[in-house]
Amino acid sequence: TYRRAVNATPLDYRPRVGLAGALAALGRSDEAIEEYRHVAQMERSPAGAWVALARLTVYRNLTRPAAARQWAEVGRLLAEAGRAVPDS
Repeated sequence: TYRRAVNATPLDYRPRVGLAGALAALGRSDEAIEEYRHVAQMERSPAGAWVALARLTVYRNLTRPAAARQWAEVGRLLAEAGRAVPDS
C-alpha cells in the first residue's frame, strides 16, 4: 500500500504523492492536503504536487463560508509551483 511505501521510503516523494492522490480520490481532502504539504517541504518537490495542493485548497475554500476562504494561500501555492518548474 502507499502508506507502507511512505513508511519504507520516507525521503522519496513518489509514494507520498500516490497516497495523497488516493486520499483525494476518496474525498479525504484534508488528509490529502496534509500529505501534499509533506511533499512540498521535501527537497526538489515536483511542481505537480504544488498544483494538486492548490487545487485541493481551492476545493476546500469553496466548501467554506465566503469570509473563511483563504485565496491568498492558493496564490502562494501556485507561485511555489511556478518556482518548482525549471526555467519558469
